[in-house]
Amino acid sequence: MKLPSSRSTGGFTLFEALIVLAIIGLITTIAAASLRRPTPELRLQRAAADLRSQIADLRYRAALERRQIAYDLESLSCDPERTIIYLAPDGTMHGPDVCLLDDGVALRLRPLTLTGEFIPAEAE
Repeated sequence: MKLPSSRSTGGFTLFEALIVLAIIGLITTIAAASLRRPTPELRLQRAAADLRSQIADLRYRAALERRQIAYDLESLSCDPERTIIYLAPDGTMHGPDVCLLDDGVALRLRPLTLTGEFIPAEAE
């Protein structure tokens, strides 16, 4: 005759239940983080990176075609009287500061004449 074991064969152990809850918590945390809206600072950094990429492409084109290229900043210029950036074939750039604004957060970028790069205006 077989004696009944002291351990039940049905259900889950406390350890297994805790592991499942930890996995559910981890998945929920990852899902919540991916649903969050980017901050204004992050959106400004992305916009600045996009602008830098466009300017780099135009600098390359100016050098390739050996002619000056004018790029109209339109509403991005900090000075409404000066909205055009000039890119020379030698890689230099002349133009106004660029002001990016998103949800009350501002980022001012200053063009570096010799390198054709933009840097934050505070970093000078």
